[in-house]
Order: sequence, then C-alpha cells, then structure tokens
Amino acid sequence: LGHVCAFRVVQSLPKFILDALHLDELTDSLEQIVTVGFASASKDLLRYAAEHELDLMGSGATVSCALRRGNAIVVAWLGDSRAFVVTVAGEYRKIDLAAEPHTPADSTERQRLEQSGAVVRAEEGDGGRSEGVRVFAPMALDSPGLAVSRALTGCAGFDAGIVSQPGLAKTSFDRAPGLVLLGSGGFCEVFRDGSDIVEALLGEGQLLEQGPFHALSRACGAARGLWRQEDSGRCEEVTGVLLHWPASEAHAEEA
Repeated sequence: LGHVCAFRVVQSLPKFILDALHLDELTDSLEQIVTVGFASASKDLLRYAAEHELDLMGSGATVSCALRRGNAIVVAWLGDSRAFVVTVAGEYRKIDLAAEPHTPADSTERQRLEQSGAVVRAEEGDGGRSEGVRVFAPMALDSPGLAVSRALTGCAGFDAGIVSQPGLAKTSFDRAPGLVLLGSGGFCEVFRDGSDIVEALLGEGQLLEQGPFHALSRACGAARGLWRQEDSGRCEEVTGVLLHWPASEAHAEEA
C-alpha cells in the first residue's frame, strides 16, 4: 500500500508547507518551514490510515522536495528519494550536493534503527534474488519490511526507529547558474553516481540546448534502459523534477 501513502503525501505535504509559509514567526527560515511540513504530513498520514482502517504496516512513502523563494531554495529528501544541486556555467559543472539516501545499508542509520529496537536483515526474493537490507518492527517480522530507514509511514506501531526527519540543504542561484534535481529512488539508484546523472541531463539530455523537459525525459528514459539491462526487465518507478537556473535568465525553468 505504498502507493496509498504516496498519494496522500503528495497532497498533504505541499499544503502543510504552504500553511507554514503564512505563519509570521517562520517566514525567515525556509528550513524550519519544510521541517514543519514534514512533521505535519507524518501526523496526517497516521490520521488518514486510522480513519480509513488501512493496515500500512511495512508501507510508507519516500520524498524529495524543494521550496523556492526568489533565488533561494531549500531541498529536502527522505528515504531513497534524493536531491542533487549542480552548478552549471557553460562547460563548467560542479556537483554541490548529491544527497545520500536514508537506507539501513548505511552503518549510522542501521545503528540508530537497531538501538531503537528494529530488526535489520538481508532479504531474498524469488529465485534467490537479493532484495537488499530491510527494516522490520519486532512485532511484524513476517511483513515485507521497509527498504529505507526514514519515511513517511501510516502505521503508529512502526516505531522502531523509522523517522520522518528529512535531510535538508539550502542553496542559492543568485550569482551562479545551475540546477536542482529531485529524483525517485528508482531514478537515482540505477546510475553509478551523481556524475552519470549530470551527464544524462547535460550530455544526452542536452539541457542547455533543449531545456529541462527534454533533458529530464531523456534521463528518465536512460534510467529505464539501465533497469532493463541490469535486472531482467524489472524497472522501479522512475520519476523526477528538474529546476534549471540558466545563466542569462533571472527565473528558473522547470520540468
């Protein structure tokens, strides 16, 4: 039921961030606005699951988002959804941020989970295929488990270290052009690293020549092709949002 969580969060999170923007005491801190939005969306998902009698044990939603005010922007990421901030000026390219995913494979995240009572173990799927490291609540060891260490979940019983606190970074394109990419786990993990993603956007995607819609479409197509090559036709969800601040324009282009 992860799609139910995602469906609710994609509606609630923007609303709560917009609500926080109207609170005078928060207007000077974009980071605080986003943090309040995530906390409110987490509580809302719990209420939603209870009201509709949904069993969301082992289900959740990962998120990446951006809040822009003028040329200042805060990016946030949770779970295996990720954010990238890249300076792009002609042939010059510099990855300023390549957010690391929140997964139990990370030693710090795993330690936090296990100290909170979670069971963390490697899982195998059909045919012995590795499903990676997953997180289980002690009372739900037969559930599918979660592949991430942070998420928005709709299950009050899943309190074994799964938190909804996002990673945050603040940047500005006031003086240098560049881009912000928000990508799903299925988009990001199939590339070797951030450099390959940037090349997919700027090289084959021709961001500077064709614009962000064309660049992101080509990069998503490349990601799906890599999935088909590497995983016998299986393809995770590949989605993204691309914001581009060109050198010659004051406003960002979007895709």
